[in-house]
Amino acid sequence: MLNPLWIISLFLGIAETTLGVAATQVTGWIQGLFAVSATMFPLLVSAAFFATLWKKPEVLYAPGDFPEHVPVPEFVHGIHRSVPGNLEEVGSVVRDTLESVLPGILASRVSPDAVEEVVNEAVASAQTDLENRTIKIDLSRVGIGVNQVEWLIDRKMTVDNLLDSLWLVHLKQVVPTYAYSEQWVLMECQTKKVFDQMGSRWAERHSLKNDDRPLEAVGILPGMELAVVLTSEG
Repeated sequence: MLNPLWIISLFLGIAETTLGVAATQVTGWIQGLFAVSATMFPLLVSAAFFATLWKKPEVLYAPGDFPEHVPVPEFVHGIHRSVPGNLEEVGSVVRDTLESVLPGILASRVSPDAVEEVVNEAVASAQTDLENRTIKIDLSRVGIGVNQVEWLIDRKMTVDNLLDSLWLVHLKQVVPTYAYSEQWVLMECQTKKVFDQMGSRWAERHSLKNDDRPLEAVGILPGMELAVVLTSEG
């Protein structure tokens, strides 16, 4: 069954072939324009692809790709819960993908030195964009051997997405599941504000299954520095 990934790759291949053929049929500034278009187009497509992969990975699945025994809404919810939030992990994936894909696309159109320059610029641009969407989380008080991590967030990330991912990656050996606000909380380092009115306990008190509020609704925004605090610390 055809899926969106196959369609995207087919579209990209046809577009690049068309631009390449067109560039050989003209001269002067028009040929330069086609060359620039052929160089920039895959970069724009890559940026759009990674943005979609991060924010709405479910749209890259064909209907037949969803498992029959799992309801689609639950499957989509699970996808978002499993999206990695660690900046180093996501940045590594983006960097490796760009460095492996772009040289092959650009090799026939620009010089080897220019290929390296374009790839480096694309990687740097992607890294800067990722860094502008992060929060810093201090883990030094938890005693797990990790002092601080940078976590990617966006407008669609929910409270449960952040807490579940943070617990799964760093805290599962320290506190039990569904213990937020009882055994651990997030605190803003600058103001000492404690974010204790959120998480599974908050959802339970409000007769909700999950705390699906966007992070910005509870006051957690990109650029913040937070700390994980065990409630036994007071």
